[in-house]
Amino acid sequence: MTRNEGFAAACNQGAWIAKGEYLLFHNPDVCLDRGAVGHLTGVFQSRERVGAVSGRMRYPDGSFQATCRNFPTLANLSFSRGSVLSLFYGERARYTLPDYMETTEVSSVAGTVMMIHRDLFVAMNGFDERFFMYMEDTDLCMRLHRRGYTNFFAPEAGGIHFWGKGSRAGKVKRLWYHHVSVWKYSLKYFPKPISLIILPVILIVNFLLAALLPRPSEKRLGT
Repeated sequence: MTRNEGFAAACNQGAWIAKGEYLLFHNPDVCLDRGAVGHLTGVFQSRERVGAVSGRMRYPDGSFQATCRNFPTLANLSFSRGSVLSLFYGERARYTLPDYMETTEVSSVAGTVMMIHRDLFVAMNGFDERFFMYMEDTDLCMRLHRRGYTNFFAPEAGGIHFWGKGSRAGKVKRLWYHHVSVWKYSLKYFPKPISLIILPVILIVNFLLAALLPRPSEKRLGT
């Protein structure tokens, strides 16, 4: 790979040459706790048909950082951290999931920290490389769910995520990638009249407003 093909493509490139039983993806700005990898593999060893597993991320001050989500709908996306509506109305339809004290089934886990059995990842053809950045993890979890696998949150597998420190892209570029990826996800899973006509207009307006309006910190948004 001679140029930046995106997060999904880079992860796939590493996965195809990996030899281990499990694949562990995590952002470069994540520092895992001692024993976290063992807790993640333990989920696979104690349960059947496990899809992807994520751990409990913390901010540098020790507070909880959400890594699990419900599958996107038009309602919960409208009030997610990427929507300007969340600045005024908060999260009316839950997208990100709260903290749990024990290993819990969830819809989707973030690629911030994600473990998956290598053979399963290969069988799923890896991440969809049409997603340059963002939503590739949610898309994979949706495909796993449709194949009858269950995704899990394992709180014992902890780590610190220094949010945004691992990306060279600026705020506006990251915002653009996120909006484009949401649109691509909608093309795969939402009704076509909505994803082809209505949602692009909403996303463009939201992108322009989000780029211009001052935003609270990611931590204040609770996601």
